[in-house]
Amino acid sequence: MPVQEIHQTPFPSTPAWLWRIYDYIGAHTNGFRAENERDRARLRVAMPIVGVSWIFLFHQIAGIPITATESIWMISSLTYAAAAMAFWAYLRPHPTGGVHAQYAFLALDPVFIGWALYAAPQLLAWFLVLMLVTIVRVGFRYGLNAMKVELGFAWFGAALPLLFSSFWHSELQMSASLLLMLGWAWWLCAPLIRTVEKARLLEIERQIERTRFESLQDSLKAKSEFLSRVSHELRSPLQGVVSALDVIEERFAKDAAEAELLSRIRRGATALNTQLRDLLTLARGDVGKMEVNPVPFEVGELAVTIAAEFRTEAQAKGLALVVDTPVDPVFVVADPARIDQVLTNLLANATRHTKVGTVRLKLYPYGAELGCLRFEVSDTGPGIDNDRIPTLFDPYTRFGEITRKGEGAGLGLAVVRSVLQFLGGNVSVSSETGQGTTFTVTIPAELLDGERPRGGGPQPSRVLVVDDRKEVLEAIASVVKQLGFECDMALSVATAANLLGAHAYDIVFLDLDMPVKSGYDLAAETRRGDGPNRGSRIVSISAADVPDDRRGWPFDGHLTKPITMQAIQRAIAQPAPAATAPR
Repeated sequence: MPVQEIHQTPFPSTPAWLWRIYDYIGAHTNGFRAENERDRARLRVAMPIVGVSWIFLFHQIAGIPITATESIWMISSLTYAAAAMAFWAYLRPHPTGGVHAQYAFLALDPVFIGWALYAAPQLLAWFLVLMLVTIVRVGFRYGLNAMKVELGFAWFGAALPLLFSSFWHSELQMSASLLLMLGWAWWLCAPLIRTVEKARLLEIERQIERTRFESLQDSLKAKSEFLSRVSHELRSPLQGVVSALDVIEERFAKDAAEAELLSRIRRGATALNTQLRDLLTLARGDVGKMEVNPVPFEVGELAVTIAAEFRTEAQAKGLALVVDTPVDPVFVVADPARIDQVLTNLLANATRHTKVGTVRLKLYPYGAELGCLRFEVSDTGPGIDNDRIPTLFDPYTRFGEITRKGEGAGLGLAVVRSVLQFLGGNVSVSSETGQGTTFTVTIPAELLDGERPRGGGPQPSRVLVVDDRKEVLEAIASVVKQLGFECDMALSVATAANLLGAHAYDIVFLDLDMPVKSGYDLAAETRRGDGPNRGSRIVSISAADVPDDRRGWPFDGHLTKPITMQAIQRAIAQPAPAATAPR
């Protein structure tokens, strides 16, 4: 349905009163106007031709001569058909034009019908059916208002011969039947037409929403591509600055004053690089193109490294920077770069806002029951008013003295939220004015503790099921376990990526319609990567059919929901792919 035809601008020369009539009828604002006006023009061409042919055959069969009145009507009808043909030819290159001509024809239609019934009453059987069909079609295509107008025209056209033709005066029962049948068209069809009209309006609204959504997606994509290009153009010269700093610090920094100047330059370069990274993260998060690269690492070491970047700034302000990690190392598979980005922004805010006291980064022991890492970043700064917390993570939002001084771009917490939403994590904040603020972050991660114990005897295949709907995930997983296989579950793409980086699976059931990032993108990244599941079988699951064009399709099969136990069993029983190269 072409949305651009839904609302048309009236011609400047059109009188307001005439346009109000047009608007009441609604035909010119209907999304199907271009198509239906051509249909109506073709019908106007066919009606006179069929009518003239019917009169000619009727007189030939009956053996009676054609009257002068009938001859005049036949000539007028063929002229009307020629005009309708010209209008149809005009509409082909101008599908939404001819609004005035459209309504002129609507006014001439009842005159043509009335003249036909006056000149040739024997056309009644054919014209009555034609009128009823036309009136009902107008209602379904253009709505009830248009049907009212068309019905009024039909009554007017039918009334003319009833008033002036002696045939209709003598056939009162037929005259009454004609008028009643025109009325029944309204009473019988109006409720159904009203329902169809509501459904059409709803579909038009949905189409408008889809168009707006697609336009927004295109805009976000263009913004992301623009920021990517800008980031590349800025980072290239920034690399030259950083490299030159490394050489100068190594060769020429002799005293404390020079070292301080170089340190300022390095802090500026680091801050610029951080801002570029955050801008790019927000842009990619908006279009669902943020990347996740899970690798094995030790979380405590990462926390200490991140905190060390702020130690100089904290010492300069007289702050105590404390890093609290578990005694035992915590080895996990997750994306350390994204965790670094989250904690860096939180520590930057805490260090910048706190004048006196302590900034603390705490890592809790791995939460095996939730499969998550848990961090706390707390400070003894001025705190945040409770009424400002709901907008705390909006872009360019700053509070307290930061607002007055103009420090910071206000992107940090928005980046934190965007990254955590993508990773399937969460952030909460508690604050008391004058006492400080605490941010608690949970991030899904897979504990790297070797293969999980599976007991003695033959080991079952290991299966991963990924779906964003918990009830669907648990249902499929229960079937997999019922078949005797070990099954891991993931509710988000980020959690699935961690599991795929930590364990080798015989088969992965992956939902295509995942939020934030699609299952297709995760499968394609798994095929391109060097992880343990590069050659594993990946089966897509979805409530929709897969596309016909599967070039570059990263899946080995597809299951359509609802999925039966037999379908899962057949998918698991399929042989593994012969090659492990990316598709």
